[in-house]
Amino acid sequence: MPFNTPFAFGDEYLYTIYSKEIILNPYQILFPTNTEFYPPGYSIFTIPAFLFYPNMALVYRSIQLLNILASTSILFISYFLLKNYCSKWIAICGSVFISILPVNTLYCFMILSENLYIPLLTLSGLLLLKSVETNNRTFQFLAAFAIFFLTIVKPYGFIALFALFIVLLYTLNYFKEEKRSFLYNKLFLFVIPCVLIGLWYIIKILFSNSLFRYNTNSYINTFLYIFSSTPNLIIAFELFLHEIDYFILTGYVIFFALFIIILFYWKNIKLPLRAYIIYIYIYTAFSIIPTVLHMLRIVYNPSHEQYLYYFIWGRYIDPALPSIFIISLICWNNFFIEDRNNSSQKNWEYLRLSIIIGLLGLLIIVSYPYDAIYKAANTLPIQYTQEIIYRPVFLFYSLIILFIGIFLLFRKKPVVFLSIMIVISLIISVPGYSWLAVVSVKADDKNEIGNYLQKNHIVNKSILLDIDWESFKNRYVLDHMLVKFWGMPNNFLYGNITDYNNTRIDYIISKQNLPYEILAISSDNIKLYQPKEPSQLQLIPLNGFHLFEYDNNRIQNIWMSNNGSISIYMPFSFQEFGHYTIILDANSFNDTRTVYFYKDEKFLNSVEISQNKTRIYLPLMIHSGDNTVRMFTPEGCKRPCDVIMSGDTRCISIHFDQISIIPTNINRSNL
Repeated sequence: MPFNTPFAFGDEYLYTIYSKEIILNPYQILFPTNTEFYPPGYSIFTIPAFLFYPNMALVYRSIQLLNILASTSILFISYFLLKNYCSKWIAICGSVFISILPVNTLYCFMILSENLYIPLLTLSGLLLLKSVETNNRTFQFLAAFAIFFLTIVKPYGFIALFALFIVLLYTLNYFKEEKRSFLYNKLFLFVIPCVLIGLWYIIKILFSNSLFRYNTNSYINTFLYIFSSTPNLIIAFELFLHEIDYFILTGYVIFFALFIIILFYWKNIKLPLRAYIIYIYIYTAFSIIPTVLHMLRIVYNPSHEQYLYYFIWGRYIDPALPSIFIISLICWNNFFIEDRNNSSQKNWEYLRLSIIIGLLGLLIIVSYPYDAIYKAANTLPIQYTQEIIYRPVFLFYSLIILFIGIFLLFRKKPVVFLSIMIVISLIISVPGYSWLAVVSVKADDKNEIGNYLQKNHIVNKSILLDIDWESFKNRYVLDHMLVKFWGMPNNFLYGNITDYNNTRIDYIISKQNLPYEILAISSDNIKLYQPKEPSQLQLIPLNGFHLFEYDNNRIQNIWMSNNGSISIYMPFSFQEFGHYTIILDANSFNDTRTVYFYKDEKFLNSVEISQNKTRIYLPLMIHSGDNTVRMFTPEGCKRPCDVIMSGDTRCISIHFDQISIIPTNINRSNL
């Protein structure tokens, strides 16, 4: 089963450990000791999961459940927004449709703030609409608090606050003759978020060294750099268009067109709905700006290894999507389904809509970043286009024609149309879900140390993270995240092994070969040691191998490239020399290969290995300390995707079911 461990970003560990820190010391909400922590909103939300602490497996599942509950709330928020502006069945079907959009269903498998931010932004729109619609102070307070809380979930919440002020200016202008009465009636709505946010950041500025997690100076410098030359400005404009392309695709073309065309009916829209539309329009437009700045920091550096990953970016602008669909459904219901105009007027409206759809399709065709590589966790709702965008452009025409055809065919049968769109949404969610599942399983395959800590109930121990290992210098590296997430109930120390007395630490995690007892090895060769003399020989893969399993000093289920090395460590408490035999159960991929074996660069033997399983016995002399056995096949390795129907791109040659070592005097017939 997938999704057994965090797998996407180091952020998942940071959000979780912040929840734990807040429980231990609530002042951490205002004064976090770790400047790498993000704003506390999402970590506060996940605190209930720590009822099961220190059982991190239950904590992880509980966070996933909280994410699912938050994502499911979109169903009810959408319904309450739609029910007063749409027919009963459009409100019901539309809310179901919105709730199963990829943007609402795919993030819940990851510990990311989008799980809370997306429904909270949608809820703030509903509460704002109700606040303008009535003079109910409860709605005003809730709307104000929702907008304040957005700012402590993600810094993008300030865009919602800015949108609120634009709504204030518009409504003040609308009530020109009654400004005093309007301000009195709506006082809570506009004053409370300012007071709360003001107090929050005054305290942060005075007493904390962590105002924003992000490097705001970097974004400001990037913004100024845009205007330093015409090419820089053109690149920024292109990225802005790429984000519009993203909205068009995620809006299934038609719904984004309806989101635009509602402006043509502005005079027919009542003030509360106008306020809601302005709020969402401002948020949507201005959320693109910091997203483009984030992309430009990499795109302005073509030599960066992730250059092509930053040509389109959805995760930061995704929160606007449910509201875009809500507005488009309101537009569709009120100005296209209900027969308020004569036949010729209706035809003109559909012609105008078709023109806008055509222009949006043309925009995608001429501006889409066809060379972009999807960083899937940041482009989940459009993951289904990964294959399409590398095919001829006419496939985009086909996509647009499909949605237009369905829409025009069922324009008088909205329930049928929405039912079809629900099915389409579920289908196009599959590639995103598949990507998440594959990456999750790969992460779980590397989580042997985390699983060992969890299954053996290792808590309240001192664990040294070898600072010489590069992964421990970068919190975004998956290895680091997994170790610290599953080992959270313990005390982690960073440093060199020589700096610590073994009596002060209970375990060591390192990629180095150390003269200590190995308890677990991850499939990418990270080792969990207990700092004591080993009780047996230790067999450790060094390099040239793909993912492997390790059990009781036996390497299992491992593929070699064209060569590989294994370390054999003999404790110094053993005799100085010993006769041992390495046992290998092997078969060759696709062709018969000859494998040459060397020990410490001295030739040992050569064996021909066919596609059928072959058992190999390799006698050798082992001395105290490190011994290295190298294997090499001159026939080289092949990628399965090049020779058989497979998506496996690894270059492989020999598969070993197991590699083990025994003293030579043991009867091999018993093995």
